[in-house]
Amino acid sequence: MNGRSKHSSTLSSPVQNNPLSNSFLTVPAHEHCTEYKRGTLQKKHCKGPELKPVAAGKRGWKTHFVVLKGMALYLLKSSATHLEDKSTKVILLHHSLAQVDHEYKRKSCVFSLRTADWSEYLFLPDLISVISCINPCFGIQFACRFMLAQPMSHACGAGELESWVKEINTAAALLSSEPLAAPVGAQKSFIDSFAVSHSKQSITEQYDAHEQQTLTLKQSIADEEMCRPDNSASKQAVSYHKERMEYLKFELHRYIVYVNLLKEKVGQIKKEKTAIGEVERRESQ
Repeated sequence: MNGRSKHSSTLSSPVQNNPLSNSFLTVPAHEHCTEYKRGTLQKKHCKGPELKPVAAGKRGWKTHFVVLKGMALYLLKSSATHLEDKSTKVILLHHSLAQVDHEYKRKSCVFSLRTADWSEYLFLPDLISVISCINPCFGIQFACRFMLAQPMSHACGAGELESWVKEINTAAALLSSEPLAAPVGAQKSFIDSFAVSHSKQSITEQYDAHEQQTLTLKQSIADEEMCRPDNSASKQAVSYHKERMEYLKFELHRYIVYVNLLKEKVGQIKKEKTAIGEVERRESQ
C-alpha cells in the first residue's frame, strides 16, 4: 500500500459508464463553493493511485479549460462547457499538494499535483490563453511572436504557474477535513483515510489543526528514525521502514505548505479584528 490513502481522487461527474468514475465517491456540491481560479491548462496523467503506472496511451498531454472551485478541479472541453456536462472530469483536491516541477525537462513552467490517493499529474499553463486574458485584442499570431521572446514569455508562464500552485494548495488547506484513523485490517498501520467532505472549521481552527499535525508528524519521523532496521532485518522490514519514512516526510511537507498559506490569512484576520476593536474603542470614548 506504500502508506497511502485508499481513497481515489480522480473521478468524473456522477455519470454512468464513465471509465474514470468511482461508485464509492461523489463530487461535493459546488453551487455555493468559492471559485478560486479558471483558465486553460495542458494536463499529463503520470501516475495512477498508489503511484501505479498509467497506460502509455493515456499519458499524453491534453488541453482542458480548468475551473478550480471548492476542493475540486473541473476539467472541461472548453470555456463554454458547463460543470454538470457529461464530458466534465473532476480531480478532487482534499489532502493534495501542488508543486513547481523542476525535474521535468521536456517543458518549462510545469507544476505537479499529487492527490490523496497518490495519483500524480503534470499541468502546464497555456500561454496563448494567458496572453489573451491580458489583452483580448491580441491574436494568435501576436501570441506566437510573444512566446518566441523567451524571457518575457517565461516570466508570464511562471507567474501563471505560481498562481495555480498557490490557489490549489490554498483550497486544499482550507477545505481538507482532518485525517481519520487507519482502516481496520489495513496492511500498513500508518495508512490514513481522508474524508472527501469539506472541513467545517474556521480558518483559525484549520490553521491550528494543520500546525498540530506537523508536530505529530515530526514526532512520528523521529520515532521511526529510532526504529531504523539494522543489517540483520528482513527485506520486508526494510521496505516497510522506507515506505513509512517516504510517506511521513511527504505528509510533513504538505502540512508545512498548508500552515504557511493559512498563517498569512490568520494574520490578516487578526489585523482586521484589531482594527475593528480600535474603531469601537474610539467610538465608545
